[in-house]
Amino acid sequence: MRQLPHSIEAEKAVIASLLEDSTLITRLDFLNPGDFYLMAHKEMYELMLAEHEAGNAFDLYLIGGKVTEEMGGIAYFADIVKMNPSTANMVSYARRVVELAIRRDSIKAYQETIDALYNHRNDYISEMAAASDVIDKNMCRLSVGNNLTVDDLIEQSLGAMEYSLSEVKTGVSTGIPEVDARLGYQQLAIGEITIIGAPSKNGKTLFANTIAARCELEENEHCHIFSIEMPALGMFNGIVSAMSGVPGNFYARQAYYHRVMPQKYDEWMARWGAAATELKTSGKITIDDKKDVTMQYICAEMRKQHQLLANQGKVLRVVFIDHAHRISYDTSKKPMTYAMGDDAKLLKNTASDLGVAVVLLAQINENAKERNPTSYDILDTSRLRHEMQAFIGLRIHRENGATYFGIYTDKDGLRYADHETQFHPAYMQLIGGVVKPMPEGMENFVPQADMKD
Repeated sequence: MRQLPHSIEAEKAVIASLLEDSTLITRLDFLNPGDFYLMAHKEMYELMLAEHEAGNAFDLYLIGGKVTEEMGGIAYFADIVKMNPSTANMVSYARRVVELAIRRDSIKAYQETIDALYNHRNDYISEMAAASDVIDKNMCRLSVGNNLTVDDLIEQSLGAMEYSLSEVKTGVSTGIPEVDARLGYQQLAIGEITIIGAPSKNGKTLFANTIAARCELEENEHCHIFSIEMPALGMFNGIVSAMSGVPGNFYARQAYYHRVMPQKYDEWMARWGAAATELKTSGKITIDDKKDVTMQYICAEMRKQHQLLANQGKVLRVVFIDHAHRISYDTSKKPMTYAMGDDAKLLKNTASDLGVAVVLLAQINENAKERNPTSYDILDTSRLRHEMQAFIGLRIHRENGATYFGIYTDKDGLRYADHETQFHPAYMQLIGGVVKPMPEGMENFVPQADMKD
């Protein structure tokens, strides 16, 4: 039977260094007693932590009376102190101890998952997500050196200023100028959540499809879509429609378009094929069609997609979630508003860890159909507002046989606004299921309903 990963030498180096200089323990916030493989080392580290938390200095002689024979006795620890060449590399040894502990925990988590997967009554997605959750939490433990002085921060700020003299990517353009102008200078900010909100049947998914099709991704950047509400086929064809200008329902109404618009049919078929081929060739979009999902599942899948792309030298840059009010939340111990808020925090932390811009669609109050929507109209919770970087509200207007979109934001729903950010509404038109800019001569168009607001 193979032995679990561990390093007695690394553990000895950490213990010996602390016995030589107890002040070094302040540099080991990331190290837990359970990370030690050898029980004697675990118990000694627990003893040293207890002394430190009590405000006491310690060395082998000061705590000698508390070292039991079961721990190995004074002689054992005296020997490892003698054999320790230096305390200089203690943090590196401690990181090695943690890395090996993470391997052991991962082996345990995966083994438990394997055992659970043999039982057909268990939900395999939940079992795999549980293992991923254990590993994700462990992976965040190795960040050290987070306490910065003002001198450190000034130096880093000056470096950032110099770096930002060139074009530094802090966000992703939606490819829709009317939306970009209202997002602030970071646009779809990397590591943040942008919420697109609208009442039911007011175009949230249509806009998400349009952004997915038009957002300005680099050659190696990709986006992943959680199509919780709409079938993946409809989502895919919405993206193809936004790319090609072909009606969004073209794939589902072939006989109708062939009969009613034969002069357009061949052209649309060619454009549909070209856009679909472009998506296939680039592979820049993947769609998850699972409907009954939790935020834990979404975050685990984000990490999986991120790693799969990284293995190919690519980057997961944008994630779309359609939509927040279709996600399953655990309200057994807390009200919905807190459950949604806590899950949104998990999503934001995941986005920050992975360097991903998240576009989260959200249902808003039906009353917003009659006025300019704001981030305060998000249903069920105001706590989503605390985790987002920007809110874009949508509202459909139908006048004189034409359909228009109003695009809105509000100062309270925008983190990265500056002097260029636009807060007055913008308008676009919907033609054949495709969102398009207002035509020449109608740039100042305002729907009758908004003129009353």
